[in-house]
Amino acid sequence: MLRFDEICGHEKVKEHMINAVQQKKPSHAYIITGPKLSGKKTIATTFAAALLCEAPSDQGKPCMQCRSCRKILSGNHPDIFFIEKSKTAISIDDIRTQIKDNIFVKPYESPYKIFIINEAEKMRSEAQNALLKTLEEPPEYVIMMLLCSSREMMLPTILSRCVNLELRPVEGTKIKKYLMEQQHLVDYQSDICVAHAQGNVGKAIKLGNSPEFVEFQKNTLDMLSGIKDKDSYELIETAKRIVEKTSKSTKKGGETEDKPLDATKSENKLEIDDYFDIIMLWYHEILMIKASNDVNSLILKDRYYELKRAAGEITFQGIQNVLEAVEKSRARIRANVNLEIVMDLLFFTMKEGG
Repeated sequence: MLRFDEICGHEKVKEHMINAVQQKKPSHAYIITGPKLSGKKTIATTFAAALLCEAPSDQGKPCMQCRSCRKILSGNHPDIFFIEKSKTAISIDDIRTQIKDNIFVKPYESPYKIFIINEAEKMRSEAQNALLKTLEEPPEYVIMMLLCSSREMMLPTILSRCVNLELRPVEGTKIKKYLMEQQHLVDYQSDICVAHAQGNVGKAIKLGNSPEFVEFQKNTLDMLSGIKDKDSYELIETAKRIVEKTSKSTKKGGETEDKPLDATKSENKLEIDDYFDIIMLWYHEILMIKASNDVNSLILKDRYYELKRAAGEITFQGIQNVLEAVEKSRARIRANVNLEIVMDLLFFTMKEGG
């Protein structure tokens, strides 16, 4: 995918990039911010393709036919460099060897030399300072794109020297249309993916392309439906199974940032966050039942009677307590608290009705 019109949402960001291509006045540095899977790498690569395209359209879009576009599609363009962390962070050596050693060599066959730094927030402070010197006086042909999940980890001096572009959540109706038309998902499946994605197109695509997700969701909802009837031992065993199924993908997910929107199915492994999202959806549906009792407002319509029973067993405050407990669990996982302990605490809160 290297066409702006094939990217779902992010209209303001795309408009900014298209204008830069049309006017032939791109900035020397950009920071593109958005959550994991939001499409940062896809939109950055599309922008690079448009800038290097030998025959862009009047709308500033890459032609997809020229030699440059074909090389980018194959991942072999000599004037585009993807900078990735070597281990857990981007070190000063990574910046020196992958950027500073190449930056003063003029482009081989294009007007620009483009450096795309993935997970830029994982640059160590000394790496950021090394990059800062480059940003202060870059060669006129250099364009840098820093992709990050949060700008908070970036030095203010770097932020001030870049054009800041933020990928905001995309409307659910747009994501659903994209899933049905481009990913060929059925209506009900699209609704489920949209509900879990919360405006993240890449996440919706990942779930839609995951053959494990349907079974994963069913097993989780079955557990939630009968949680009051399960004893502590059963819940602990459930926690252990979650640990076994998600520990590998959690590690992998923590290291792999922002797959392109057309990622293959083998890259769409489920993670512990997907489990938390199902729990959040379940309790939001219970909240809808308690507030309106309108089955048409539900996403999990086939679970109406189970949801109605659960709604009678928990208060509004209890729902709020569980939702807060889920968010605390996410934070604890990010802080590397033992996953089994986190799930035991969460199950206890849910079992006690918040």
